[in-house]
Formats: sequence, C-alpha cells, structure tokens
Amino acid sequence: MVSVSVVSMDGTVLLEKVTLEPEDYVQALRAKVWMKCKDPNFDLVTQAGTLLSDIASIADSGISDGATITFMKKATASVAGRPVPEELLSFWEFLLKKKVEQRLLELWFLEDFAKMSSETRATFMDQFAACDSIDATGPTRSIPHQWSFTGKAPSGELLTFEWECED
Repeated sequence: MVSVSVVSMDGTVLLEKVTLEPEDYVQALRAKVWMKCKDPNFDLVTQAGTLLSDIASIADSGISDGATITFMKKATASVAGRPVPEELLSFWEFLLKKKVEQRLLELWFLEDFAKMSSETRATFMDQFAACDSIDATGPTRSIPHQWSFTGKAPSGELLTFEWECED
C-alpha cells in the first residue's frame, strides 16, 4: 500500500493520505482527484517536477509512500516538455512577445524566472511593456543567479532591470 496526498499549486490540500496499491495505475489517482475537483483539465506532477502518465503504474512512476503530488490545471504552454504553471502563463507569453531569446527561456524560465515574485513580475512587465524586445544577460555563475534585462523604449531611452533569483 502507498499513501499519497494531492495538493494544489498554492498548497491547498485536495486529498490527504489516499491509499493506492503499487500496481494501480496513475489513472486511479486521477479519478479520485477528478471526483474532488470536478474538472478533467488537469495534470498531476511529482515533487521532482515530473508529469505523471495515466497509463503508468504507481510503482513505475516512482511514487512512494507519503509522497505529495501536485495538482496543476493543464497549461497551454510547455518549456522543454514541462508545463508552464497557469499563474506564469501571462509572464511566459509576455517574454515570448518581447522576443527574449528562445534558448535562454527554455533553459531558465522554470529554473529561475518562475521564481520571480508576482509583484516583481508585474513591475518587470510594466517597465518593458512599450519595448519591442528585451535582451537578457545571465545567469551569473554565482548562486543566487543574477540577471540583467535591457530594452529600448519608443522614446529611445534604454531601460534596464537588474534581478537576483531567490533560491
């Protein structure tokens, strides 16, 4: 027997100590979550950030006793095969629209940029709203990573934004 809990992205406990057999499929857990939330449009993600496959068994998915699984509304975007959480979609789309280098986003969006507080993201988006593009420099080799962003306002003014990724 394996006992797992399912929490939402904000930490709200949806299901606590659900008992499953190791040979049960993830689909069995999905059904229990669906009964709770009444919305089939979600993904289940392990603590390591791995998207769970409905056709894999609990054991094959590496879910151990006492594990916490995260409930995520299905994202409409993904980065390197990992879903962009719903609360970060507007920031992701903003960075794409502002032509931030795609490779940089694929490597660092979920690792660093996703750690920006909602207030910092709002300030960042306000500051660069009128810019056609944003250049990002970073990360530094030191921990925490440091980033520098620049963009050119329609007036010709060079805008800069310095940010340190919180660990």
